[in-house]
Amino acid sequence: TEESFKVYMTKMNGSDLLEGLKNGLLGVKTGEHCEILFTGKYGFGNKEFGIIPANSALLYEIWVEAVSND
Repeated sequence: TEESFKVYMTKMNGSDLLEGLKNGLLGVKTGEHCEILFTGKYGFGNKEFGIIPANSALLYEIWVEAVSND
């Protein structure tokens, strides 16, 4: 549902993104829709995170609202 989607602003050089997301977002452009799938190695590794089991593959569906070089 739309209620489960949130606008999230981040910087690619920050430490708040998982390595798999950083890799998947490289080169995206404004208006693009992408699905980023990566192994647990690039996610939370061998640690559980909430309800996500250790070493879980992760899939993110992302709509890029805007890209800036600031």
